Amino acid sequence: MLTLLYQQHNLEIFWDTADKWLHACWSGRLLEDDVKRGGDQLLRLMVARNTDSLLDNHALVEAPWVGELEWRNKDWLPRMRASGLRSCASVFAGVAALGNTAEAAASSLAAGTNAFATPEEAVHWLRSQRSRNNITQRIVLPPEIRGR
Repeated sequence: MLTLLYQQHNLEIFWDTADKWLHACWSGRLLEDDVKRGGDQLLRLMVARNTDSLLDNHALVEAPWVGELEWRNKDWLPRMRASGLRSCASVFAGVAALGNTAEAAASSLAAGTNAFATPEEAVHWLRSQRSRNNITQRIVLPPEIRGR
């Protein structure tokens, strides 16, 4: 179940009560101020909800802000990671018609982020990341190091 947490004219941010992550749904034309305001709100909500995962859906975007990818990777994602983000699944299906935007987005995404054509694929990946991150690893030291 999704609970609406925030809304602006081209962004709705939901809390996924089952998976315990944020779900951002972008739409229409994205201008620089809109993207930065929405990105900052995502950061605040991620910290407030104490989550480490984000489904960032751009499927309904008609025209992205040209500088979004650079800002996202150099400014926003580092701040999100510093605040606890571990996994970000981005859906770029809607912007594919604009040329190579979706391919550029997919190839420029940083580690811990992945691009998908559908929200269903993104959800599957986020769940697999969460399962992978929850696996505890046991490190066994060799006897010569253990005895020190």
